Amino acid sequence: MGCKNMTERVSITSNLSLELPGNYKVTRGTGEKTPVTYSAVLNRDKITLFKLEVKELDSMTIERKKNSIHLNVDRFIQPFKGKQLSSSDITMGEAMLNDFSFEFEKNDSSFVTFGRFIVLKSDIFILAYETSKPLANSSVKSRDDIFNSLIIK
Repeated sequence: MGCKNMTERVSITSNLSLELPGNYKVTRGTGEKTPVTYSAVLNRDKITLFKLEVKELDSMTIERKKNSIHLNVDRFIQPFKGKQLSSSDITMGEAMLNDFSFEFEKNDSSFVTFGRFIVLKSDIFILAYETSKPLANSSVKSRDDIFNSLIIK
């Protein structure tokens, strides 16, 4: 992402890591069903990664996991009253992913969020990159750098 000393490789679990801006913060959930949240701001764009352990995932069939991913992507978009722009499923080894994007209005401004929903073992991760519209070239590059830095083992 441009200047290497401005980013840091962060190990979310032993199976997942990515590069985040050096100013990232971690908020730990207080209960069993609350996520750990990694958040950062980069040139007014918001980057957030949520991690939630869901033990029931281990016993789900692949088809049920896919349906769960789609349902949870819809639930993620719902509070924004967003309009989904895209959604595509990807399988990477043991991981199931869904890349999605949606646009929404907030305080008389337009925004777009690019997301990746990841199911890996008994963990759910949601990586979200929120930026204002129209999209700046620097935002597209930063988003691509962050999403491409994701390593799943």
